[in-house]
Amino acid sequence: MATGKPRSGLERAFEQTGLKQLFDFSRCGDEGFPKPHPDMLLKLMAFAGLNKERVLMIGDTTHDLELAANAGVRSVAVSYGAHPESELRRHEPVKCFQSVDALHTWLTQKRLICKSAALLDGGKAVRFDLPHGHGSAPCFTMRFDGKVFAYVNRCPHRGTELDWNPGEVFDETGLYLICATHGAMFDPQTGLCISGRVKVAGCKRSDRGA
Repeated sequence: MATGKPRSGLERAFEQTGLKQLFDFSRCGDEGFPKPHPDMLLKLMAFAGLNKERVLMIGDTTHDLELAANAGVRSVAVSYGAHPESELRRHEPVKCFQSVDALHTWLTQKRLICKSAALLDGGKAVRFDLPHGHGSAPCFTMRFDGKVFAYVNRCPHRGTELDWNPGEVFDETGLYLICATHGAMFDPQTGLCISGRVKVAGCKRSDRGA
């Protein structure tokens, strides 16, 4: 959540609505530069370990949409808040919605993979299928060193999936991804093969194993 409210005001709103548990990170107007300066959103992206391509700003004011543009991320406008739809559309959001239900429908169609809390550092991955051509590719997402990563679930040696049980992609230390077929190990932060049969078989270090 990126809000112009002071921290005390946000905490009061959270207490009144009971919604605090739905937000992983928040940044307030008294904790840095105000909107539409990009500082607020850039800080949230850094906290969450997200790059610009994975961020969508949802706002009901032109200040929100200007903030998104200044931070280099996409935005969605909602016209049931502070500013009228005509003003919001001038900032070219991806979409503009007139109701919470319409926004919710569109967001759920974007295929939520899992809740952030479901991914534990070095723990079990969550599998999902990514549309590819006329079919789909098996993938997984996991958390490592506080950041979330997602990879195609495929070892470059034989094309087999890495996990020996669904979602079990880490070795026993929780520091490396490991292929269940022949024990090749991969860097969780880059997907690069760092040891095992894949490397011996001649795959370059630039080959992404997961």
